[in-house]
Amino acid sequence: MNRRVRKYPPRASRKYLLEFSGRVQNGELILGVRYSSGVHEQPTVERLINQLVVELQSIIDHCSDLSHAAYTPSDFPLARLTQEQLDSLLPKRGVEAVYPCSPVQEGMLFHSLYEPGSWVYFDQVIVPITGRVNEAALFDAWRTVVSRHQILRTGFLWDGVQQPLQVVMEQVDLEIQRYDWSRNSIDQAEENSSVIWWMIVIWALASSARACCACRGLRCRVTSIG
Repeated sequence: MNRRVRKYPPRASRKYLLEFSGRVQNGELILGVRYSSGVHEQPTVERLINQLVVELQSIIDHCSDLSHAAYTPSDFPLARLTQEQLDSLLPKRGVEAVYPCSPVQEGMLFHSLYEPGSWVYFDQVIVPITGRVNEAALFDAWRTVVSRHQILRTGFLWDGVQQPLQVVMEQVDLEIQRYDWSRNSIDQAEENSSVIWWMIVIWALASSARACCACRGLRCRVTSIG
């Protein structure tokens, strides 16, 4: 915090006996007080400013203590949630943003709830990779993608709110599944390629059912089949 004393021309007009101003500049809180020396003595104003700084510091200390962490409606103005809704619907920390769903998202959510297990709006990509794969690097790359893009850290709320909301978390863990089907030799793999393909199809169907059942939560999953 920074406190400075400035003098203004005697004839300068003011609307109030005490005028407070404040701004944050270059990471520093700058407070200003304008007063008339004909009404208030400088020591009186300095005591007032010192008390103000003490109270502000106590607020900062309180908010910096994670044991007191709590969101208020002003943290997510677009969501238009009450304090009671925030306390009951959101976790105490780790939320980056809350805002309404777009019309397309509302439609997707409606169909997911109306017909659980449906393939409508469900997209699953199967990418064949040949040669040796550095799985550690591959999964680290996916974690980077998740950390960069909000939509991969987004879940949805529809119960207890006037309109469906999307909740962006600051961080989510990437769910990794690995299946080792490499026990067969190359010749066996070629002979059983159709069997392996149907195994992948069955896995994809089961995976889609899991995703639809978990519509409310955050589901970002990468599966490696080797």
